[in-house]
Amino acid sequence: MFHSKLFVKTFLIIFFLTLAFAIASYLLITSAVDDVVSNIEEDSSKTVLNNVHQLVSQIEREIRGYRQTAIESRQRELRNIIAMSKGVIEMVLTECIF
Repeated sequence: MFHSKLFVKTFLIIFFLTLAFAIASYLLITSAVDDVVSNIEEDSSKTVLNNVHQLVSQIEREIRGYRQTAIESRQRELRNIIAMSKGVIEMVLTECIF
Protein backbone atom coordinates (compact mmCIF):
# COMPACT_ATOMS: atom_id res chain seq x y z
CA MET A 1 0.00 0.00 0.00
CA PHE A 2 2.75 2.52 0.90
CA HIS A 3 4.66 1.56 -2.23
CA SER A 4 1.95 2.17 -4.76
CA LYS A 5 2.55 5.05 -7.18
CA LEU A 6 -0.91 6.50 -6.61
CA PHE A 7 -0.36 6.66 -2.84
CA VAL A 8 3.08 8.25 -3.21
CA LYS A 9 1.81 10.84 -5.71
CA THR A 10 -1.21 11.67 -3.55
CA PHE A 11 0.90 11.82 -0.42
CA LEU A 12 3.49 14.09 -2.07
CA ILE A 13 0.82 16.39 -3.46
CA ILE A 14 -0.88 16.67 -0.06
CA PHE A 15 2.52 17.09 1.66
CA PHE A 16 3.68 19.88 -0.67
CA LEU A 17 0.31 21.63 -0.58
CA THR A 18 0.38 21.49 3.21
CA LEU A 19 3.98 22.74 3.19
CA ALA A 20 3.11 25.58 0.79
CA PHE A 21 0.06 26.50 2.92
CA ALA A 22 2.20 26.47 6.06
CA ILE A 23 4.87 28.69 4.47
CA ALA A 24 2.26 31.10 3.10
CA SER A 25 0.49 31.21 6.46
CA TYR A 26 3.78 31.84 8.24
CA LEU A 27 4.68 34.72 5.92
CA LEU A 28 1.24 36.31 6.14
CA ILE A 29 0.91 35.87 9.88
CA THR A 30 4.39 37.17 10.69
CA SER A 31 3.86 40.30 8.60
CA ALA A 32 0.45 40.86 10.21
CA VAL A 33 1.85 40.31 13.70
CA ASP A 34 4.75 42.63 12.90
CA ASP A 35 2.31 45.35 11.84
CA VAL A 36 0.22 44.89 14.99
CA VAL A 37 3.31 44.97 17.20
CA SER A 38 4.57 48.10 15.44
CA ASN A 39 1.21 49.82 16.00
CA ILE A 40 1.17 48.81 19.66
CA GLU A 41 4.74 50.07 20.15
CA GLU A 42 3.90 53.34 18.41
CA ASP A 43 0.82 53.85 20.58
CA SER A 44 2.82 53.02 23.68
CA SER A 45 5.59 55.45 22.74
CA LYS A 46 3.01 58.17 22.06
CA THR A 47 1.49 57.56 25.48
CA VAL A 48 4.90 57.74 27.16
CA LEU A 49 5.77 60.91 25.25
CA ASN A 50 2.44 62.47 26.22
CA ASN A 51 3.04 61.59 29.89
CA VAL A 52 6.53 63.09 29.76
CA HIS A 53 5.14 66.24 28.15
CA GLN A 54 2.51 66.58 30.87
CA LEU A 55 5.12 66.09 33.61
CA VAL A 56 7.44 68.66 32.07
CA SER A 57 4.56 71.12 31.70
CA GLN A 58 3.59 70.60 35.34
CA ILE A 59 7.18 71.08 36.50
CA GLU A 60 7.45 74.23 34.38
CA ARG A 61 4.30 75.66 36.02
CA GLU A 62 5.68 74.80 39.46
CA ILE A 63 9.02 76.46 38.66
CA ARG A 64 7.26 79.60 37.40
CA GLY A 65 5.16 79.71 40.57
CA TYR A 66 8.23 79.25 42.76
CA ARG A 67 10.10 81.91 40.83
CA GLN A 68 7.23 84.36 41.24
CA THR A 69 7.02 83.60 44.96
CA ALA A 70 10.79 84.01 45.34
CA ILE A 71 10.72 87.35 43.50
CA GLU A 72 7.86 88.65 45.66
CA SER A 73 9.64 87.51 48.82
CA ARG A 74 12.88 89.20 47.76
CA GLN A 75 10.98 92.39 46.93
CA ARG A 76 9.44 92.40 50.42
CA GLU A 77 12.89 91.90 51.95
CA LEU A 78 14.32 94.77 49.92
CA ARG A 79 11.38 97.03 50.83
CA ASN A 80 11.96 96.24 54.51
CA ILE A 81 15.67 96.97 54.17
CA ILE A 82 14.92 100.25 52.41
CA ALA A 83 12.34 101.19 55.05
CA MET A 84 14.84 100.42 57.83
CA SER A 85 17.56 102.38 56.03
CA LYS A 86 15.18 105.30 55.56
CA GLY A 87 14.32 105.21 59.25
CA VAL A 88 18.00 105.14 60.25
CA ILE A 89 18.82 108.00 57.86
CA GLU A 90 15.88 110.08 59.14
CA MET A 91 16.94 109.38 62.73
CA VAL A 92 20.51 110.43 62.00
CA LEU A 93 19.34 113.56 60.18
CA THR A 94 16.99 114.55 63.00
CA GLU A 95 19.79 114.07 65.54
CA CYS A 96 22.15 116.15 63.46
CA ILE A 97 19.67 118.96 63.05
CA PHE A 98 18.91 119.22 66.77
